[in-house]
Amino acid sequence: GIQYQILSEEDQTVAIAQNYDIDYNGPLQAPPMAPTPSHTGENGFLMSTGLFGPFVVIPTTVYDDNGKAYTVTEIADQAIDYVWMATLVLPETLTSINGGIVDLPYLSTLYLPSELKEIDGIIACRDLSSVYIPNKVETIKEISFSKCGLKQICLPPSVKILEDRVLQHCDSLYSALLSGVEKMGKDCFRGCNIFNWANLPESLKEMGDGCFNDCAELTRISLPWSEIKMNDCFNGCPSVTVIETLAQEPYPFPENCFNDVDRSKCDLLVPQESLDKYLEADGWNEFYRINGVPTGKNGVQTAKADNRFIALGGRGVIDIINMDGELIDITAISGERAATVNASGSSQIALPAGIYIVSSESGSTKVKVM
Repeated sequence: GIQYQILSEEDQTVAIAQNYDIDYNGPLQAPPMAPTPSHTGENGFLMSTGLFGPFVVIPTTVYDDNGKAYTVTEIADQAIDYVWMATLVLPETLTSINGGIVDLPYLSTLYLPSELKEIDGIIACRDLSSVYIPNKVETIKEISFSKCGLKQICLPPSVKILEDRVLQHCDSLYSALLSGVEKMGKDCFRGCNIFNWANLPESLKEMGDGCFNDCAELTRISLPWSEIKMNDCFNGCPSVTVIETLAQEPYPFPENCFNDVDRSKCDLLVPQESLDKYLEADGWNEFYRINGVPTGKNGVQTAKADNRFIALGGRGVIDIINMDGELIDITAISGERAATVNASGSSQIALPAGIYIVSSESGSTKVKVM
C-alpha cells in the first residue's frame, strides 16, 4: 500500500515513505477496464485499471488513526515502489520528489505538481513516454530522467540548470527543446542513441564534460550564437553531417570536441558575411566544407534567451505555444518571412522542410522542420 512518514507534527506534513507512521493497506487491484477511478483509499490513492494499466492518484491530505489531517509535501528516496502503475498523478501540495520515483518499469505517464521548482529523481522508468514539466521548475537535479523511455522532452524557459547526468542513456529520446537552459552538468544527454539534432539555446553558457557524447545517430549540431564553455563534448558522434555556428565573430574553437566527426564530409554553416573569418580561424578552419548562409535582416545576432514561447519542429509543421499572445515571426534561414503568429495558446504552422528562426521581442530559437 501507500505509506506516509510524519515530517512535522506542528506543520502537519508527511512524506510518502517506506518507513511509515500512517499506513494504508487497501486493495491494490481494481476491476478490469474500469473507465473511472474505482477505489478511493482514505490514506491511499484513487485508482482504476484501463487499457494502459493502473491509474494512481496520490492525495493531498491523509489522516492518522485519530482523524488528524496531514498534508503530503514530499516523497522519500525510492518510496514509490508499486511497479505495476502506468499513470501516476502527484498532489499539488508536493514540494520535493527526493529521488522517490525510481525503476517503475510500466510507468508511462507522469503528472507533476504545477508549483514544483526542482525535479530530483525520476530514474530508470523505461516506459515513461509522457511528462509535462511545470513552468515553475528551475533546476533538474543529478541523474533525473536518466534511462527513461522519453521520446521528446520540452523544458519550459524557467529551467536554467541541468545537473550532472540528466537525461543520459535515454534510448528512445530523439528530440529536446532546451529554451532557457544556462548550464549543463557533466554527461547530460550522453548515450542517447537515436538523438538526432542538438539545438543548443542562446541562453546556454556552459556544458560539463561528456555532454552529448556517444549519441550514435546525432546528425546536426546547432551551437549558440555566442561563446559557450565546453570541453570533451560531442565525441563518439560519427554520424554528424552538419555543425551550425552563426556568430558573426568566430569564438575560440571548443577544446577536445567533435573528435569523431569526419571534418572532410561535415558541413560547417557560418554567416555568409563571416565566411573568410572562419576559413582562417583556428579549429574552425579544419573543416573542409565551410559554407556561408545568409542570415537576413532578422538575423540571429539579435537573438535573446528569455523566450515567452515554445516552438517545436515536426514533420512538415512547427508547433508553437505562445504564452503571452505576443507577435511571433517565423523566418527561413535565408531571411524570408514564412509566417506570423500572434494568438495565445497553441498554433500549428505547415511549412516545407528546412531550418527556421522563430522570434519575438522576448527571444529567438532555431527550429528544424523535417
